[in-house]
Amino acid sequence: MWCRSAERLARIEAKIDALGLMIKSNLKQENAMAIDLAQIQADVGKNADVVQSAVILLSGLKSQIEGLKGQVSSDPQSQAAIAALSQSLEAQTKALADAVAANTVAAGPVAATS
Repeated sequence: MWCRSAERLARIEAKIDALGLMIKSNLKQENAMAIDLAQIQADVGKNADVVQSAVILLSGLKSQIEGLKGQVSSDPQSQAAIAALSQSLEAQTKALADAVAANTVAAGPVAATS
């Protein structure tokens, strides 16, 4: 009788040890995923900053091109070339801004893990 009880206790102890190892493994995986998520969030933040800087740069270039209109000769071809350049830059700026807006997910609350 004692022998059977000892065997049962040994099996229970082995199962508890196995569960403990599984929990430790799961915690390591969760920690790794949290670190990966934090890195991805940082990368997205950097990317958004770069994109915003590009939009500002392109907008500034468009303003400079618009300023050239009054400084360049009144030659219709030059004026048309400047207008086309300005319109192209405006379209590219809008396309970049639209792409960013379309691919930006609004930040929501982060779910807590236990």
